[in-house]
Amino acid sequence: MRSLPGFLAALGAVSCASRERYLARLEIVREVDAAAGAWKGEAARLGASPGERIEWTEVELLDADARLAPIPARARVTSGISRPDGSRATREQTFEIELRRSALDGRLDLASRRETGRSEAALASPWFEDVTEAARLLDRHRPSARAAGSNRIVRGESPASGAAALDYDGDGWTDLFCADGVASVLYRNRGDGTFAERTEAAGLGLATGHGVASADVDGDGRPDLVALDHFAPARLFRNEGGRFADATAGARLRVEGRATSAAFADVDRDGDLDLYVCRSGDYAGALPDPPFAARNGEPNSLYLNQGDGTFEEGTAGAGVDEEGWSLACAFADLDGEGSPDLYVANDFGRNALLMNRGDGRFVETTRQARAEDVGFGMGVGVGDVEGDGDLDLYVSNIHCSYGFLFKDPDLPLPLLGRIFRGFSQRMLLKMARGNTLLRNDGRGRFADDSEEEGVTRAGWGWSSDFLDADADGDLDLFAPNGLLAGSGEARLDFWGAVIAGWEEHLEEGILFDPGGRGLHGDERKRLFENLGGGRFREIGYPAGVADRRVARCLVVADFDRDGFPDLHLRNARDRGTLYRNLGNRNHRLALLLEGTRSARDAVGARATFESGPSRQVRETRAGNAFLGSHERALLVGLGAEASARVRVRWPSGLEEDLGDLAAEGAYRAIEGEGRARPAHGFAAP
Repeated sequence: MRSLPGFLAALGAVSCASRERYLARLEIVREVDAAAGAWKGEAARLGASPGERIEWTEVELLDADARLAPIPARARVTSGISRPDGSRATREQTFEIELRRSALDGRLDLASRRETGRSEAALASPWFEDVTEAARLLDRHRPSARAAGSNRIVRGESPASGAAALDYDGDGWTDLFCADGVASVLYRNRGDGTFAERTEAAGLGLATGHGVASADVDGDGRPDLVALDHFAPARLFRNEGGRFADATAGARLRVEGRATSAAFADVDRDGDLDLYVCRSGDYAGALPDPPFAARNGEPNSLYLNQGDGTFEEGTAGAGVDEEGWSLACAFADLDGEGSPDLYVANDFGRNALLMNRGDGRFVETTRQARAEDVGFGMGVGVGDVEGDGDLDLYVSNIHCSYGFLFKDPDLPLPLLGRIFRGFSQRMLLKMARGNTLLRNDGRGRFADDSEEEGVTRAGWGWSSDFLDADADGDLDLFAPNGLLAGSGEARLDFWGAVIAGWEEHLEEGILFDPGGRGLHGDERKRLFENLGGGRFREIGYPAGVADRRVARCLVVADFDRDGFPDLHLRNARDRGTLYRNLGNRNHRLALLLEGTRSARDAVGARATFESGPSRQVRETRAGNAFLGSHERALLVGLGAEASARVRVRWPSGLEEDLGDLAAEGAYRAIEGEGRARPAHGFAAP
């Protein structure tokens, strides 16, 4: 034991030397990055064809070995292309390059290049158009004054704005509630492509918050709202017929601050909707501990609906007291046994899969089920990506090409990280990899096929989710992204220097200060088109959804009743974005389920749609989005098929065959009737 102090001193000296070598190489990588950025225009022109116009070009440095001279590196150049016929494409080129330092001025110059790959994704016409201004959705997200200077991880970051799609007045048109830290807004859908602000008239003038979840909690046929606040207790607003009243106290619902997202489900199968609330750590006053497996978050909570207008805290008894820095959750029947299971996405660590034993008690099976996604979990999407009848998961994380810096043998790490260096560096590389697609084998076990299917690279991801954007009968993926807008970009500083200076940052109190620059602040939104069987290609730019504002919450809903899913994004410190789906000739239908023995919203009801060779599974949900709630109706694309055979398994266990439903219309099915009633036909796209 006498030699231990000497050993630790020697270890510290080695660590300091390694740190200096790493920081010196980081400066060289910065030069390589700048040289590649200056060259991107020339690289894009190498791939251009006659008549094409290059609308934008971006470059990502994929690798650089600053230990060698000349310096070998790899880069990806992505360009947006407009063609004379009106079509648009995204072109990706990969290059191996070599840089030499000039003997004249010491600058790094590109000495050689070799194109190693090229791919394109093109569409004849866009799928979406931005109709935000025409729709009169004019509010801007304003951070709460309580958020000023409060984030110890990234200075300037603050809680965002969520949203819920709901028909609050029962007129058959989907309305929009936007939670906000200063003044939330309720928009009534007029049915003519425009919205009217009705916040005060609906009794929601005081409904501030950040996250929101919507469901009919009292079974009266009207959607209620739960507003979640990072700095204050959550509040329940009951819908009394187009006007809301604060029912928090009477419902005995006590959710203190740090609340982020929530989801409803009938976890104990008693016919009432229960509420699960995610809570994060204290971004204002604490740092994640440990930083890559943080367990010092505020505990999540489950509130059991008693059926009499009140809730009872049931977290411990159900076994769902997750203590990560939880940002989102999703209920879904992942093993096909008829009960809602739960997946929780945690920032700074591993996520949690909690399987329902059938009686409202859960058991964690994350590791056994191979669902242990380690990263910066911020959103969970649920959908049957292969059409095999099993519900898969898509988890939003962070992708950054600078992750290669974590392979450096001199990467500075805290003491424990240096002892287990190999494990630590593999963990860091995974955390910069990006979003994760977990395919379900039907028994609640998963396979990570993210990189094979090309759905990882979506920037600083948030509320990603599945939708059939082109109504062709399989589910696509939309991925919002971005963190902090600003002048310039601090991405390399963040990923390169934060780990190196972790201990110093802890002492200073703020982990990273961008200094007015953006951090992942200019990222294209990503739309991954399902090519069949769960194979994807990224088409955000040609599809018309490559906006570069900093987005957070995604809400999917058919706002114009044409049967195609529209997208609403809540953007940080900016106006939101409403993307109207322009539609096509594909057939589609919508189904709204209403429970009798099951909860009236029929959350957790599973519908199977069979049309030709296609078999699609959908579940009714409420919440299940980062800070928000999607529309409750099930939107189903049928491609060339003109009808679908529909079967429903209700949460009560009742199974019903609704027969063949014709396309181009919306239907309403009530539990126990064994049929579907036409609700309305679709408007022309």
